[in-house]
Amino acid sequence: MNVKRIIIAACLAAGPWGLSIPLTAAGAPLTAQPAAAAPAKAAARKARKRGGRRRIYPGPYRAVVERVVDSDTIKVRVDLWPGLHERTSARLLGADTPEKFRPRCQLERAFARKASAFVESLAPPGAEIRLRDVRRGKYAGRVVARVQIANDAGDWIDLGQLLISRKFAVPYFGGRKADWCAILKKRREQEEDE
Repeated sequence: MNVKRIIIAACLAAGPWGLSIPLTAAGAPLTAQPAAAAPAKAAARKARKRGGRRRIYPGPYRAVVERVVDSDTIKVRVDLWPGLHERTSARLLGADTPEKFRPRCQLERAFARKASAFVESLAPPGAEIRLRDVRRGKYAGRVVARVQIANDAGDWIDLGQLLISRKFAVPYFGGRKADWCAILKKRREQEEDE
C-alpha cells in the first residue's frame, strides 16, 4: 500500500511534462490551495470582475466637456499627460438626479430635461472642468468622480453639491436610487399648499 502511494506521489511530482512539483508531507502538490482559502479566492476573483478594489485617483484632472448626457453624466476628454487624452463618461459622485432616458413618470422626464439644461448652461461643450476622487464606475468605460466647474470668481465648485443645493439632485452614495416621481409629486403638493 505504501509503495502505491510513493509511486502516485512520484508521478504527481513529475507533473504532466516531467517537471518537478514540490509535494507536502501528505503527498499533495504544494500548488493546491487549502480548503479554507478557496472561498476567499473566489470572492477576490468576483471582486476583480466587478472592478476590483475601488482605487481612488484624487486628481485634479483637467477635462473638457464634449457633451452633457444627462444631469449626472457628462462625456469628457480628460488630459492625462501632454498629448495623451482619454474620452470617457463621468458620472457625478454623491448626487442622484432624475432619469432622462428611462423615467418612471412624465414629471420625472420633464424635470430631468430641466436639470440637464441647467447642467449644460454651467458646463457647455468646450468648457473646462476638473475631475477629483475619480474611480471606475460599474458600467464599462464610465468613471465616477467629483466634477468641479469654475464659477464667475474663478473658484472651482462641486457640480454635484450645486445640483443638490438647487434641488436638481439628492445625495446618493450607492444603494437604492431616489423615487423621483414621489419626490416631485410631494414638491408639487407643497407648492400648491403655499
